[in-house]
Amino acid sequence: MTTYTNPTASADTVEHGPMGIRIHVLKGVKEFKDLRAEWDELYKRAAKPHHVFQSHTFLRHWIECYLGDEARLVVICGWLKNQLAMVWPLVIRRKMGVDIVTFMGAPVAQFFDVLVEDHEERSLLLNEGWKALLALEADVFVGNNIRQDTLIHSCEVMSPVELPGRTTAPYAMLSIRVDGEDPGRAYSARERSNYRRRLRRAGDFGQISFSSLQPGAEASVTACKAISFKNRSLLKKSIWSPTVSDPKFRLFFERLATDPDAALRVSTITCDGTEIGVELSFDCNGHTFGHVLATDPDKSLEGIGSVLILRAFISAAARGTHTFEMMAPADQYKMRHADGEISVSHLAVAFTMKGRLYRDIYLKNVQPVAKIIAKMWISPIVARRLRARSAID
Repeated sequence: MTTYTNPTASADTVEHGPMGIRIHVLKGVKEFKDLRAEWDELYKRAAKPHHVFQSHTFLRHWIECYLGDEARLVVICGWLKNQLAMVWPLVIRRKMGVDIVTFMGAPVAQFFDVLVEDHEERSLLLNEGWKALLALEADVFVGNNIRQDTLIHSCEVMSPVELPGRTTAPYAMLSIRVDGEDPGRAYSARERSNYRRRLRRAGDFGQISFSSLQPGAEASVTACKAISFKNRSLLKKSIWSPTVSDPKFRLFFERLATDPDAALRVSTITCDGTEIGVELSFDCNGHTFGHVLATDPDKSLEGIGSVLILRAFISAAARGTHTFEMMAPADQYKMRHADGEISVSHLAVAFTMKGRLYRDIYLKNVQPVAKIIAKMWISPIVARRLRARSAID
């Protein structure tokens, strides 16, 4: 039987698995950073488009901005023939007396998965990785935002229970959504005409221009503007987002925008040199993931939000992207630009009685109701108070 290192043990300890597989369980930030070269090589060989949120660079910035003292970092590594072939980027948190294993990256990562070499031993690697996760002796594993096409679904021994909240992530095929600098044939003649009309009307307020920024100080400042636009726009609609309002969210994108190794793309629409719309997206293997698309809520230009979406498509196509992922949930405004959608679910596996109670009582019943209450009552109240405070300031 295969045995595994425990995250409280030395990260240098190595145990051997079947078929020449070696499993490491790394426990700390230093060990994570030391793995960068091997992780980057694995990423180049094995990353699927949605793995953009499991790149070492993305997670390093997440650690620096989000990992607090209450969380324990754990990375399960699988090696084949002295080459890194698998990583499970995990954290363990204690909530309500329950030790919960989740993926690194929340809330900025939009999809979660394991990174595994495309190898004939992939299934065996995944199964051995899961056994190593079991050896962490946590109470429950929770996997949120798991796409239908993720590798973790191939883990034959996991046997997860699906939680409430299944949704879909829409995507656009840029070959029919973009025609040079104009909307493509997927749009009706009326929609293409509306796009040109909105550009003309925006031009009445000043010279409209579009640009894409290289990583650096300007991109960082612009990324912060995008977060500010998004937060203010939500508050204006009486929506309070704890994620977007959190200063760590702004700090994450501020830092990521300066990193040339990050896959973040910053594009803008300006009017007389002032940003009126900003797009923050991630590129990976022919796919672009639109993370933040935000317009200045103080600029009441007709349809500028639709213009921003189409400009995001045009910018991505110019970079060689063929698919633009609008990500979950499938809001109505996204579906107007969608050519398909992929299922996204939330999974849990309980290991102990405490874990089963947490899964079956809290995750299945209490949490969904709490989210509805927060959305219908708490969010508008907080949003109004924040708007009032902002007006006073």
